[in-house]
Amino acid sequence: MFEQTFKNIDDILFKDAGCSNELDYVEQTSCILFLKYLDALEIEKIVGQSLAQCERLHQSILNKAFEGNFVPQNANDEPAEKLLERIKKEKLRKEKQKL
Repeated sequence: MFEQTFKNIDDILFKDAGCSNELDYVEQTSCILFLKYLDALEIEKIVGQSLAQCERLHQSILNKAFEGNFVPQNANDEPAEKLLERIKKEKLRKEKQKL
């Protein structure tokens, strides 16, 4: 499947890059592979940094959402503490009714 591609690369390295013997060819190929390796390391580093940045952004968004910073607060809304207390009382009342 890739035989022709490899042959083209060989032709380029031997003819166009000035490789006069197998040693030159191996040296050129080693340099290319090393550069590809360095490029892959740099990409991996960038991806890792981007993932960390996304996680920090996600946490920041969640914090702002829980703090109620995304929408204006209605002054007439019941405070969360009172709402939770009312829910607990209602739950207890329903449990007593079941008995």
